[in-house]
Amino acid sequence: MAEAIHELGSLRLQDLGYFNLVRMKAQHGCGEYWQSRLQLRARISTMDGQPISLLALLKQGITRQGMQVRVGVAEQLAARLLVWKLPEVARAKRRAKMIANARDNGRTPTAESLAWCDWNFLITNVGAEKLNFDECFVLYGVRWQIELLFKLGHSRSENPQRILCEVYAKLLGVVIQHWIVLTGVWQIQERSLVKGCQMVREQSARLASCINDLEA
Repeated sequence: MAEAIHELGSLRLQDLGYFNLVRMKAQHGCGEYWQSRLQLRARISTMDGQPISLLALLKQGITRQGMQVRVGVAEQLAARLLVWKLPEVARAKRRAKMIANARDNGRTPTAESLAWCDWNFLITNVGAEKLNFDECFVLYGVRWQIELLFKLGHSRSENPQRILCEVYAKLLGVVIQHWIVLTGVWQIQERSLVKGCQMVREQSARLASCINDLEA
């Protein structure tokens, strides 16, 4: 197995596929920062070891909260837990998707599963002095954009010059899309970064027309 490469001061944005307490503890020990969605079945406790029921906590009426916790049982990881209640439109959409998926598989979602749809949970070892509450969620929301960069090198052509031109064109498209998202969506949590980028792609022909109109 290849040895893991650690980069001092780097920040890793990890999805649930990389949720591994041993790995995250090792990353922290090597001076790396990380952010991850919380595996909801993971055991959460206070820093002095008292168990925390997330659902009981959420029933207290909070809409956003950050706290220091320990995650796990045998392998306990000290982390900053960030909890944010989604806007009603986003909550309804998540619940509808869960109900539809369950129906397609001949199941009915539990009340607890539907309750989780109302919330976003992140854990991180980045202190609030480096990333505040809002910045953590905004930053994690663009993780998928980073993944898109790995797709830029794919081409149906075998001509090296053609492939290089395609890569440059895709990179320019990503830069323009990113500028538009930064100015129109970035600072507003209620707006979807995914939908914002989809809208840019849908309107790309009009955008290109405007760019080519030097007299506009």
